[in-house]
Amino acid sequence: MADLDGRPRRDVPERCGLWDRVYDMFRRRQRDGNWAGILTRLQAGADAKVLITWDVHVDSTVCGAQQHAAGAVKRGDLQKEPHGWVFVEPPDHGHGRSRGGLTSKTSHVVGRSSRVVGYWESGPRVARRTGMEGDSVLGVLDGPDVAVALRGGGRTRSHAWKFVRWFADAWISRAIEPEDGCSADELAAVEADLGFELPPALSEGYALFGRRDDLTRQQDPLVRPSGLYVDDALGGVLVFRRENQDCACWGIPLSQIEQDDPPVVVESHQGWVPFLDRMSLAWVELVLSESLFAADNLYDACELPDALMPGLRARYVRVGLPDHPMWASEDDSPVRWYAAPGRLVRRDGFQDQSWIHARGRTISDLEAIREELPGRWVG
Repeated sequence: MADLDGRPRRDVPERCGLWDRVYDMFRRRQRDGNWAGILTRLQAGADAKVLITWDVHVDSTVCGAQQHAAGAVKRGDLQKEPHGWVFVEPPDHGHGRSRGGLTSKTSHVVGRSSRVVGYWESGPRVARRTGMEGDSVLGVLDGPDVAVALRGGGRTRSHAWKFVRWFADAWISRAIEPEDGCSADELAAVEADLGFELPPALSEGYALFGRRDDLTRQQDPLVRPSGLYVDDALGGVLVFRRENQDCACWGIPLSQIEQDDPPVVVESHQGWVPFLDRMSLAWVELVLSESLFAADNLYDACELPDALMPGLRARYVRVGLPDHPMWASEDDSPVRWYAAPGRLVRRDGFQDQSWIHARGRTISDLEAIREELPGRWVG
């Protein structure tokens, strides 16, 4: 075995003494929580200075196992001493037979607390079953986790469509079907009326799920294809989304309409301002926001005091979306998203008592958010 720097454990500098004494000291300090305490204090200091963001760490390995090796550890309680900072070995520690095939890649996601919060498997069976090639999101331990599914921030249009498919299936429990998209003829007729082609990032979203009102038309709805129009501002803006009382709208500047994945602007009280630098990211934000505000008992909101913000950072992972403005006011900007398994939270602005919007996948998930962030919830 090797130590953290990759050096063989017995190959330590002579000034450090015998290798086994060094290792014994390391393990003693690990067992009594010294290393964990040092890490926590360093993280707290850096967090207070806003020098770090809480992302996830992905540990990946490729395993090929004989099929008779499938299953969990039979007597984990007999292990002499668990590794790392796990002081009690659960009797059922084991992943079970790979659902990706007999040879597959597994990736484990570790959150801030050094606890595994999710995993992926990729292999021929997973790709066929989920329709997601490569690192396929297979599941998380406590429920679907938006932060896990959006790791990397939706770098391309295909990543955005994969996320929307995953979100519809895992969070809404209604998979994307062919009839959920707008037809090619419908989109062609719109382009003929407008006099120009729609950017691929816009037309592909409409073609994939443009008819799914539950994903696109709850609070600030997506304009239906026949309702797309050009506003005269900024030399022309193609408007694709409107606030429910016409107080704001989202669009693509015509000066950049020929790009495959153009930037998006939003109309606010300050005029038109940059929103997100890619239309595909705007689709992801639209799906998250419209699903967040669905008219049911799984949503709640509160004005969260600054004193409770450490609880948000400690329990939730920042979702991989860039900061973007809230149209209502500069005080409510920027918007940031956070998630935990089965829980989704949006924070509007950095001020004390900033608005927090929360959604649980189930009632118990929403109750968990209220308990973890004990503000004055509206609901």
